[in-house]
Amino acid sequence: MRLPATLQSCYTVPAALQMLLENALKHNVSSRNRPLLIEVFASPDHEYLVVRNTLQPKSAVERSTN
Repeated sequence: MRLPATLQSCYTVPAALQMLLENALKHNVSSRNRPLLIEVFASPDHEYLVVRNTLQPKSAVERSTN
């Protein structure tokens, strides 16, 4: 992942990115034929990170463990 110099000295909440990625995997179908694309990049103004994924909803979502 490439980040602009202005964001390289910034911090994020511990495990925040991990939770977003796990949520994308939990709620979307991902297979060899239908890979789930997850992008993490800087906003155009370099003020924040953007996490975006393709939308491939599962028909039944696992029950949450909270």
